[in-house]
Amino acid sequence: MKKFTSILIVLIALLAFGNIIYGQAKNNTTSAGYYLKAKINGKPWQSTSMAPADASGRIVGYYNGQYIGLPYSKENLVVGKKIALNQDEAADVFLKDGCSYPLTNGQMEITKVTAKSAEGTFYFTTVCSSTKKSVKISEGFFRIQVSMK
Repeated sequence: MKKFTSILIVLIALLAFGNIIYGQAKNNTTSAGYYLKAKINGKPWQSTSMAPADASGRIVGYYNGQYIGLPYSKENLVVGKKIALNQDEAADVFLKDGCSYPLTNGQMEITKVTAKSAEGTFYFTTVCSSTKKSVKISEGFFRIQVSMK
């Protein structure tokens, strides 16, 4: 059942990301103040655009054809809430190396919530499904637009 759930999450995410990647529903991070940043294997990475979390159902930051995706649910937007990143609460990363990185092990924590935005930190490790290459995402931070009405 967990494998089916993981596959379903990945398929839904791919469909949502497909629309977002082709220019629908991206927010410019510099003008809006919303962004996602992290270190990928120790190298700084920061999004230049974000998918609106309420529309996509994910927290997704994009940079140069790459993305980092995190789970999103308004119910989880509680300061201090820690979310284990695993098969049930999937985080993922797409790099320009031809690998799919679907399985993760890490944590996300909500650090601030207002009526219009939310912030949090995260880290995770993941392994390429075909080459078994490991990727470490560390020192992650996001600020997203939300509507808490």
